[in-house]
Amino acid sequence: MTGPEMCRMQRPSREHRWKAYVKQNEDGRHRSLREKTRAPQFLVQPLSTFQKYGGSVTLTCVVDPPNAAISWRLNGVQLGDVPGVLVSGGTLIIASLNNDTAGRYQCIAQTPSGAMASVPAIVALASKYLFY
Repeated sequence: MTGPEMCRMQRPSREHRWKAYVKQNEDGRHRSLREKTRAPQFLVQPLSTFQKYGGSVTLTCVVDPPNAAISWRLNGVQLGDVPGVLVSGGTLIIASLNNDTAGRYQCIAQTPSGAMASVPAIVALASKYLFY
């Protein structure tokens, strides 16, 4: 048997999963290598905010384990190439807020053990009268 196999190990403080890789040596024997994986957990979730039209917005999420793959959603849809929106891991920057970039943002963290979505952060356009 070769390829990854998942096993679960229960400890009093946390649940861990181990991914076991079974490899065949040159002599025909099998050996297994294992690597510890965890389902992601949010340490910092993005916060809702409002900003004037054309203002900049920064959203941040921090996850454990730090090597989790992070992506973002806008209004429930995977965020693709949106002009004026820069994504770098757990940081999302909206350079100039407008009607197309306002909405509900979610940070998605994924590891081999599972995926988790953050609480939605609402980015809203504010009235110009709030800034005078």
